[in-house]
Amino acid sequence: LAKLTDTEGILPENTTLLASRIGEDSTIYKTAAEKMAKISDRFQVFGVELMQADGSSVTPEKAVTIGLRVNYTYNRNEVEAYLLGYDGSLTKLSVSNGGSYVNISTDKTGTIIICVPGIAFVMPVWGYILISVGAVVLIAAAIVVTIVLVKKKKKKAKAA
Repeated sequence: LAKLTDTEGILPENTTLLASRIGEDSTIYKTAAEKMAKISDRFQVFGVELMQADGSSVTPEKAVTIGLRVNYTYNRNEVEAYLLGYDGSLTKLSVSNGGSYVNISTDKTGTIIICVPGIAFVMPVWGYILISVGAVVLIAAAIVVTIVLVKKKKKKAKAA
């Protein structure tokens, strides 16, 4: 699910990465969904913490790389990552393609949202109604024009 890369030795020895997917029934997920409503409708939410062996949390002084394994259908070159703050704010994080992982460079932990930007367009019901009515009007107009032209042609043929 996740991997930690600390090439510069920023973290204390024996630091462990704890990561989990946050499910749709969670209040954190619901908050994330509200925040992502205008950014993306394809996203996953992760809880990410750095811990020492004694159970105390670790906050890196500089950015470390956290790799998260996201939905395999997400294009790793197009994804974005956001840190969901405790106050509900979103902070965009630096991401890179890590093969089967999305690599995130960050000095913060907490709730991370990985998304494919973009929202699918959903046609409202009234849109379908307008299209149907428009099609019926066009068909009726074509029939009326055809009838008028045929009558004019018949009148000319009788007059001649």
